[in-house]
Amino acid sequence: MSTAIAVRDSSLLAMIERVATTPEMDLGKLERLIELQERVLAQQARMDYAAAMSAVQGQVGAVCRAAENTQTHSRYALLDDVLRALVPIATEHGFSLSFSAGVSPSAGERRTCCTVMHSGGHAEDYTIDLPLDGVGIAGKSNKTPIHSVKSAHTYGRSMLTQMIFNVALTGESDDDGNGATVDTITADQAAEIDDLVTRTGADRAAFLRFVGASDMASIRTSKYAQAVTMLKRKLTQIQDYAPPPDFVAPEPEPEPGPEPVAKISDAQHRRLEARITRTKANRDEIKNAFGLDHLTNMTRDQYDAADRMLDAKEVHHE
Repeated sequence: MSTAIAVRDSSLLAMIERVATTPEMDLGKLERLIELQERVLAQQARMDYAAAMSAVQGQVGAVCRAAENTQTHSRYALLDDVLRALVPIATEHGFSLSFSAGVSPSAGERRTCCTVMHSGGHAEDYTIDLPLDGVGIAGKSNKTPIHSVKSAHTYGRSMLTQMIFNVALTGESDDDGNGATVDTITADQAAEIDDLVTRTGADRAAFLRFVGASDMASIRTSKYAQAVTMLKRKLTQIQDYAPPPDFVAPEPEPEPGPEPVAKISDAQHRRLEARITRTKANRDEIKNAFGLDHLTNMTRDQYDAADRMLDAKEVHHE
Protein backbone atom coordinates (compact mmCIF):
# COMPACT_ATOMS: atom_id res chain seq x y z
CA MET A 1 0.00 0.00 0.00
CA SER A 2 1.41 3.40 -0.92
CA THR A 3 2.11 5.99 1.79
CA ALA A 4 -0.53 8.35 0.33
CA ILE A 5 -3.24 5.68 0.39
CA ALA A 6 -2.25 4.52 3.88
CA VAL A 7 -2.45 8.08 5.27
CA ARG A 8 -5.84 8.73 3.67
CA ASP A 9 -7.18 5.39 4.83
CA SER A 10 -5.99 6.12 8.38
CA SER A 11 -7.61 9.58 8.26
CA LEU A 12 -10.91 8.11 7.10
CA LEU A 13 -10.83 5.49 9.86
CA ALA A 14 -10.16 8.21 12.44
CA MET A 15 -13.09 10.22 11.05
CA ILE A 16 -15.39 7.20 11.33
CA GLU A 17 -14.34 6.69 14.95
CA ARG A 18 -15.08 10.34 15.77
CA VAL A 19 -18.52 10.15 14.15
CA ALA A 20 -19.33 6.90 15.96
CA THR A 21 -18.52 8.43 19.36
CA THR A 22 -20.27 11.76 18.77
CA PRO A 23 -23.43 12.09 20.90
CA GLU A 24 -25.34 13.60 17.94
CA MET A 25 -24.26 10.74 15.66
CA ASP A 26 -25.98 10.66 12.24
CA LEU A 27 -26.46 6.95 11.46
CA GLY A 28 -26.90 7.60 7.73
CA LYS A 29 -23.61 9.49 7.46
CA LEU A 30 -21.83 6.82 9.49
CA GLU A 31 -23.09 4.09 7.16
CA ARG A 32 -21.93 6.05 4.09
CA LEU A 33 -18.50 6.54 5.63
CA ILE A 34 -18.22 2.81 6.38
CA GLU A 35 -19.25 1.99 2.79
CA LEU A 36 -16.60 4.41 1.52
CA GLN A 37 -14.00 2.75 3.75
CA GLU A 38 -14.96 -0.68 2.37
CA ARG A 39 -14.68 0.57 -1.22
CA VAL A 40 -11.25 2.06 -0.51
CA LEU A 41 -10.02 -1.20 1.03
CA ALA A 42 -11.47 -3.34 -1.79
CA GLN A 43 -9.94 -1.10 -4.46
CA GLN A 44 -6.56 -1.18 -2.72
CA ALA A 45 -6.76 -4.99 -2.48
CA ARG A 46 -7.42 -5.22 -6.25
CA MET A 47 -4.50 -2.89 -6.97
CA ASP A 48 -2.20 -4.94 -4.73
CA TYR A 49 -3.36 -8.10 -6.52
CA ALA A 50 -2.62 -6.62 -9.96
CA ALA A 51 0.79 -5.33 -8.87
CA ALA A 52 1.76 -8.69 -7.37
CA MET A 53 0.55 -10.55 -10.49
CA SER A 54 2.74 -8.31 -12.62
CA ALA A 55 5.71 -8.99 -10.35
CA VAL A 56 5.24 -12.77 -10.55
CA GLN A 57 4.96 -12.74 -14.33
CA GLY A 58 8.09 -10.60 -14.54
CA GLN A 59 10.12 -13.04 -12.44
CA VAL A 60 8.93 -16.54 -13.33
CA GLY A 61 11.03 -18.20 -15.98
CA ALA A 62 9.98 -20.38 -18.89
CA VAL A 63 9.11 -24.02 -18.16
CA CYS A 64 10.48 -26.71 -20.43
CA ARG A 65 8.12 -29.16 -22.15
CA ALA A 66 9.89 -32.09 -20.55
CA ALA A 67 7.23 -34.77 -21.15
CA GLU A 68 6.26 -36.41 -24.44
CA ASN A 69 2.86 -37.69 -25.55
CA THR A 70 3.79 -40.87 -27.39
CA GLN A 71 0.43 -41.03 -29.14
CA THR A 72 0.46 -37.51 -30.60
CA HIS A 73 4.29 -37.25 -30.65
CA SER A 74 4.01 -33.84 -28.98
CA ARG A 75 5.73 -32.47 -25.91
CA TYR A 76 4.09 -30.86 -22.87
CA ALA A 77 5.03 -29.39 -19.50
CA LEU A 78 4.48 -31.51 -16.41
CA LEU A 79 2.36 -30.03 -13.63
CA ASP A 80 5.19 -30.63 -11.14
CA ASP A 81 7.60 -28.63 -13.32
CA VAL A 82 5.14 -25.75 -13.66
CA LEU A 83 4.49 -25.62 -9.92
CA ARG A 84 8.19 -25.98 -9.09
CA ALA A 85 8.99 -22.92 -11.20
CA LEU A 86 5.99 -20.84 -10.16
CA VAL A 87 4.99 -21.54 -6.55
CA PRO A 88 8.05 -20.10 -4.72
CA ILE A 89 7.74 -16.81 -6.64
CA ALA A 90 3.95 -16.63 -6.36
CA THR A 91 4.11 -17.35 -2.62
CA GLU A 92 6.75 -14.67 -2.13
CA HIS A 93 4.34 -12.13 -3.62
CA GLY A 94 1.39 -13.23 -1.47
CA PHE A 95 -0.46 -15.65 -3.79
CA SER A 96 -1.96 -19.03 -2.93
CA LEU A 97 -3.89 -21.41 -5.20
CA SER A 98 -6.86 -23.54 -4.27
CA PHE A 99 -8.15 -26.13 -6.78
CA SER A 100 -11.49 -27.91 -6.82
CA ALA A 101 -13.75 -29.83 -9.20
CA GLY A 102 -16.81 -28.15 -10.69
CA VAL A 103 -19.71 -29.25 -12.88
CA SER A 104 -19.16 -28.97 -16.63
CA PRO A 105 -22.20 -28.19 -18.83
CA SER A 106 -20.89 -30.62 -21.47
CA ALA A 107 -21.24 -34.38 -21.09
CA GLY A 108 -17.96 -36.25 -21.07
CA GLU A 109 -15.99 -33.25 -19.77
CA ARG A 110 -14.64 -32.41 -16.35
CA ARG A 111 -14.40 -28.87 -14.93
CA THR A 112 -11.34 -27.84 -12.93
CA CYS A 113 -11.68 -24.70 -10.78
CA CYS A 114 -8.94 -22.55 -9.32
CA THR A 115 -9.27 -19.75 -6.77
CA VAL A 116 -6.26 -17.42 -6.75
CA MET A 117 -6.06 -15.70 -3.35
CA HIS A 118 -3.78 -12.80 -2.48
CA SER A 119 -2.59 -11.79 0.98
CA GLY A 120 -3.99 -8.29 0.37
CA GLY A 121 -7.54 -9.70 0.55
CA HIS A 122 -8.52 -9.94 -3.14
CA ALA A 123 -9.26 -13.25 -4.92
CA GLU A 124 -10.10 -14.32 -8.49
CA ASP A 125 -11.84 -17.50 -9.72
CA TYR A 126 -10.93 -19.38 -12.92
CA THR A 127 -12.31 -22.54 -14.56
CA ILE A 128 -11.46 -24.80 -17.49
CA ASP A 129 -13.45 -27.70 -19.01
CA LEU A 130 -11.51 -30.62 -20.51
CA PRO A 131 -12.66 -33.94 -22.02
CA LEU A 132 -12.02 -37.15 -20.14
CA ASP A 133 -8.62 -38.50 -21.09
CA GLY A 134 -9.57 -42.19 -21.34
CA VAL A 135 -9.38 -42.99 -25.06
CA GLY A 136 -6.35 -42.92 -27.36
CA ILE A 137 -6.07 -41.75 -30.98
CA ALA A 138 -7.12 -45.19 -32.28
CA GLY A 139 -10.28 -45.04 -30.19
CA LYS A 140 -9.10 -47.67 -27.72
CA SER A 141 -9.48 -47.25 -24.00
CA ASN A 142 -6.13 -46.45 -22.40
CA LYS A 143 -7.15 -45.64 -18.80
CA THR A 144 -9.57 -46.76 -16.14
CA PRO A 145 -12.49 -44.33 -15.46
CA ILE A 146 -10.82 -43.12 -12.26
CA HIS A 147 -7.50 -42.53 -13.99
CA SER A 148 -9.15 -40.69 -16.87
CA VAL A 149 -10.85 -38.27 -14.43
CA LYS A 150 -7.57 -37.76 -12.56
CA SER A 151 -5.75 -37.14 -15.84
CA ALA A 152 -8.32 -34.52 -16.94
CA HIS A 153 -7.98 -32.63 -13.66
CA THR A 154 -4.18 -32.86 -13.72
CA TYR A 155 -4.15 -31.35 -17.20
CA GLY A 156 -6.69 -28.79 -16.01
CA ARG A 157 -4.56 -27.72 -13.04
CA SER A 158 -1.47 -27.40 -15.20
CA MET A 159 -3.21 -25.46 -17.97
CA LEU A 160 -5.02 -23.12 -15.55
CA THR A 161 -1.81 -22.36 -13.67
CA GLN A 162 0.03 -21.63 -16.92
CA MET A 163 -2.77 -19.37 -18.21
CA ILE A 164 -3.37 -17.47 -14.94
CA PHE A 165 0.29 -16.54 -14.52
CA ASN A 166 1.09 -16.45 -18.24
CA VAL A 167 3.85 -19.05 -17.85
CA ALA A 168 5.93 -19.42 -20.99
CA LEU A 169 6.85 -22.91 -22.24
CA THR A 170 9.97 -23.95 -24.09
CA GLY A 171 10.82 -27.14 -25.94
CA GLU A 172 13.32 -28.81 -28.23
CA SER A 173 12.30 -26.67 -31.19
CA ASP A 174 13.50 -23.37 -29.66
CA ASP A 175 16.66 -22.04 -28.06
CA ASP A 176 15.20 -21.83 -24.53
CA GLY A 177 15.50 -18.06 -24.72
CA ASN A 178 19.22 -17.95 -25.53
CA GLY A 179 20.05 -15.09 -27.84
CA ALA A 180 16.50 -13.76 -27.76
CA THR A 181 15.97 -10.01 -27.76
CA VAL A 182 13.47 -8.25 -25.52
CA ASP A 183 11.58 -5.18 -26.69
CA THR A 184 11.62 -2.34 -24.16
CA ILE A 185 9.43 0.75 -23.87
CA THR A 186 10.32 4.06 -25.49
CA ALA A 187 11.91 7.00 -23.67
CA ASP A 188 8.56 8.86 -23.67
CA GLN A 189 6.79 5.84 -22.19
CA ALA A 190 9.48 5.49 -19.52
CA ALA A 191 9.07 9.19 -18.65
CA GLU A 192 5.29 8.76 -18.42
CA ILE A 193 5.59 5.82 -16.04
CA ASP A 194 8.23 7.64 -13.98
CA ASP A 195 5.86 10.63 -13.62
CA LEU A 196 2.97 8.39 -12.56
CA VAL A 197 5.13 6.65 -9.95
CA THR A 198 6.07 10.05 -8.52
CA ARG A 199 2.49 11.39 -8.48
CA THR A 200 1.06 8.28 -6.81
CA GLY A 201 3.80 8.14 -4.18
CA ALA A 202 4.54 4.53 -5.12
CA ASP A 203 7.69 2.83 -3.87
CA ARG A 204 9.95 3.07 -6.94
CA ALA A 205 12.13 0.07 -6.09
CA ALA A 206 9.10 -2.11 -5.34
CA PHE A 207 7.41 -1.01 -8.58
CA LEU A 208 10.48 -1.98 -10.64
CA ARG A 209 10.52 -5.38 -8.96
CA PHE A 210 6.83 -5.77 -9.83
CA VAL A 211 7.48 -5.18 -13.53
CA GLY A 212 10.71 -7.18 -13.52
CA ALA A 213 12.99 -4.32 -14.58
CA SER A 214 16.16 -2.72 -13.24
CA ASP A 215 15.07 0.80 -14.27
CA MET A 216 12.27 2.55 -16.14
CA ALA A 217 14.02 2.33 -19.52
CA SER A 218 14.34 -1.47 -19.30
CA ILE A 219 10.62 -2.15 -18.74
CA ARG A 220 9.42 -4.60 -21.37
CA THR A 221 6.91 -3.43 -23.96
CA SER A 222 4.55 -6.22 -22.91
CA LYS A 223 4.41 -4.72 -19.39
CA TYR A 224 3.72 -1.12 -20.45
CA ALA A 225 -0.10 -1.21 -20.69
CA GLN A 226 -0.50 -3.11 -17.43
CA ALA A 227 1.88 -0.80 -15.55
CA VAL A 228 0.19 2.39 -16.80
CA THR A 229 -3.30 1.05 -16.08
CA MET A 230 -2.33 0.09 -12.52
CA LEU A 231 -0.68 3.45 -11.78
CA LYS A 232 -3.51 5.52 -13.31
CA ARG A 233 -6.05 3.58 -11.28
CA LYS A 234 -4.09 4.33 -8.13
CA LEU A 235 -3.83 8.02 -9.10
CA THR A 236 -7.60 8.22 -9.69
CA GLN A 237 -8.23 6.68 -6.29
CA ILE A 238 -6.04 9.29 -4.62
CA GLN A 239 -7.65 12.21 -6.50
CA ASP A 240 -11.23 11.02 -6.07
CA TYR A 241 -10.92 10.11 -2.40
CA ALA A 242 -13.20 12.31 -0.33
CA PRO A 243 -15.80 11.92 2.42
CA PRO A 244 -19.51 12.44 1.59
CA PRO A 245 -20.06 16.04 0.35
CA ASP A 246 -22.57 16.88 3.09
CA PHE A 247 -20.39 15.52 5.87
CA VAL A 248 -18.94 17.93 8.41
CA ALA A 249 -16.43 16.36 10.72
CA PRO A 250 -17.29 17.02 14.37
CA GLU A 251 -14.87 19.12 16.33
CA PRO A 252 -12.81 17.01 18.70
CA GLU A 253 -14.08 17.24 22.24
CA PRO A 254 -11.83 19.33 24.54
CA GLU A 255 -9.71 17.49 27.02
CA PRO A 256 -11.39 17.46 30.44
CA GLY A 257 -9.77 19.88 32.88
CA PRO A 258 -9.00 19.18 36.51
CA GLU A 259 -11.93 18.67 38.84
CA PRO A 260 -12.81 21.93 40.66
CA VAL A 261 -11.81 21.95 44.33
CA ALA A 262 -14.75 22.39 46.70
CA LYS A 263 -14.54 25.65 48.71
CA ILE A 264 -15.97 26.26 52.16
CA SER A 265 -19.55 27.43 52.42
CA ASP A 266 -20.68 30.86 53.61
CA ALA A 267 -21.75 29.33 56.91
CA GLN A 268 -18.31 27.76 57.41
CA HIS A 269 -16.66 31.11 56.60
CA ARG A 270 -18.80 32.91 59.17
CA ARG A 271 -18.03 30.27 61.81
CA LEU A 272 -14.30 30.56 61.05
CA GLU A 273 -14.36 34.35 61.36
CA ALA A 274 -16.20 34.06 64.68
CA ARG A 275 -13.63 31.65 66.09
CA ILE A 276 -10.74 33.87 64.96
CA THR A 277 -12.31 36.81 66.76
CA ARG A 278 -13.08 34.79 69.88
CA THR A 279 -9.58 33.29 70.15
CA LYS A 280 -7.89 36.55 69.08
CA ALA A 281 -6.00 34.58 66.42
CA ASN A 282 -3.94 36.32 63.75
CA ARG A 283 -6.04 36.26 60.55
CA ASP A 284 -3.03 36.96 58.28
CA GLU A 285 -1.09 34.15 59.92
CA ILE A 286 -3.85 31.70 59.05
CA LYS A 287 -4.10 32.94 55.44
CA ASN A 288 -0.33 32.71 54.97
CA ALA A 289 -0.29 29.22 56.42
CA PHE A 290 -2.46 28.04 53.52
CA GLY A 291 -1.26 30.48 50.83
CA LEU A 292 -4.61 32.26 50.59
CA ASP A 293 -5.52 35.82 49.61
CA HIS A 294 -8.87 35.53 51.34
CA LEU A 295 -10.39 33.04 53.73
CA THR A 296 -13.36 32.45 51.40
CA ASN A 297 -10.94 30.65 49.02
CA MET A 298 -10.17 28.06 51.67
CA THR A 299 -10.87 24.43 50.74
CA ARG A 300 -12.70 22.09 53.05
CA ASP A 301 -9.49 20.22 53.91
CA GLN A 302 -7.81 23.54 54.77
CA TYR A 303 -10.86 24.52 56.84
CA ASP A 304 -10.52 21.35 58.92
CA ALA A 305 -6.81 22.09 59.46
CA ALA A 306 -7.56 25.69 60.45
CA ASP A 307 -10.22 24.43 62.83
CA ARG A 308 -7.61 22.28 64.59
CA MET A 309 -5.28 25.28 64.82
CA LEU A 310 -8.02 27.33 66.45
CA ASP A 311 -8.88 24.47 68.81
CA ALA A 312 -5.35 24.69 70.22
CA LYS A 313 -5.64 28.51 70.60
CA GLU A 314 -9.05 28.22 72.21
CA VAL A 315 -7.70 25.82 74.83
CA HIS A 316 -4.79 28.17 75.51
CA HIS A 317 -7.18 31.15 75.69
CA GLU A 318 -9.31 29.38 78.28
